[in-house]
Amino acid sequence: MNSQVYDDFVLLAIMCCPYVWNWGLKGRAFWLFICLFFEGCALMVFSQMNVLFLALPSLIVFSLFTQMAEGATYSVVPFINKKALGAVAGVVGAGGNAGAVLAGFLFKNVIDWSEAFFILGVVVTCASFLAFFVRFSTRQEDEERANFAAANIETLRARAEKANAALEEVLTAIAQKNGARAAE
Repeated sequence: MNSQVYDDFVLLAIMCCPYVWNWGLKGRAFWLFICLFFEGCALMVFSQMNVLFLALPSLIVFSLFTQMAEGATYSVVPFINKKALGAVAGVVGAGGNAGAVLAGFLFKNVIDWSEAFFILGVVVTCASFLAFFVRFSTRQEDEERANFAAANIETLRARAEKANAALEEVLTAIAQKNGARAAE
């Protein structure tokens, strides 16, 4: 895994975890909405920049939300239909390619590039509201909540065992140090 992908994954995980912890699968869909909404807003802001030193930060913010939206999309995909996971992932990927081709038509010198970027920003912002139509069954929500709790219990147990082992090492080192002083 390259460093950029890892950094994006870590940032996504840190920012979306409260939504997942508190709302489960609905939280994932809500995080998808947030990422897409701010991606579209950042693209609209970028489209209005006329100065390079203002355009670059807005482009970086847009890129950040784009990467997080991609991760958020594929954090929802496995829960849409577990039996047809490959088909769902394929449709999502193909939809992205189709959107890229359609967006390419905006840049055929018919309209100004800033207008094209603004239109894309509006489309992305409007499309973000479709995340509210992602629904999960109650059974699926309960199953994933239980899986999430079980995964966290194992993580906490592993951390506790590691901390106890470190404590034992420290106590042994202190006892050895105290024993060496007593022998003097």
